[in-house]
Amino acid sequence: MYNEFGNYGVKKMKINVAALKNNPGYSLEQTFQEEYPDFDLGGEQVQFKQPVKVKVKLTSIGKVLLLKGSIESLLAFKCSCCLKPITHDIQTIFEEECCHVEDLDELGLNQGDEGLEDRYLIYEGDVIDLQPIVMENIIWSLPMKPVCQVDCRGLCPQCGRDLNLEPCQCQEIKIDPRLEVLRKLLTE
Repeated sequence: MYNEFGNYGVKKMKINVAALKNNPGYSLEQTFQEEYPDFDLGGEQVQFKQPVKVKVKLTSIGKVLLLKGSIESLLAFKCSCCLKPITHDIQTIFEEECCHVEDLDELGLNQGDEGLEDRYLIYEGDVIDLQPIVMENIIWSLPMKPVCQVDCRGLCPQCGRDLNLEPCQCQEIKIDPRLEVLRKLLTE
C-alpha cells in the first residue's frame, strides 16, 4: 500500500539504517521538515499550508526495526456541505515494524505471504523511505466528510445560496404524489 501514493516530489525523508541492522538495542532518531505538493483526494484538491514535520525513532529488535513517529502539518480543502475553504490541523502518530527483504526467510516468512505487507514495512538496501508511510498516515487522519462547522446547513439545492448565511426563498421541493401520504404522516 505504501507505493500507492507515489513519490510526490519528496526526496529527503529517507533514513540510512545500516548501523541498526542486526544490532539489537541500537536506536536512531531523526527529524524531517519537508514541503509537500498539493494532491487530489477523491476529486477534491487538498493543499499543504505548512511544511510536513516528521519525527521518527528507529530501534533495532533483532531482524526487525521498530519505527515510531509523529507527523504535524496544516491542510486546506473545501467544506463538503457549503464549499467554504477550511483548514485541518494534522497531528498524528504512527508505528511500523520494518523488515529487510533478505531477513524474511529467517523470520519464517515469504515475500508472497498474505497479510505480510500489513504487518511489516519491507525494505531493500540500507535505506527506508518514509515518504509513503507519512503520506498514508496523513490521508488516514483526514476527516471522511470535512465540514466548516458541525451544524453546517450547506447550499440550497435549487438556487445554490449558502444556507448558513441566510435562508433562501426557493419553493419547497415537489414530492412525488405517490409519496405525499408519507409527508403527511411526518407533519402530523
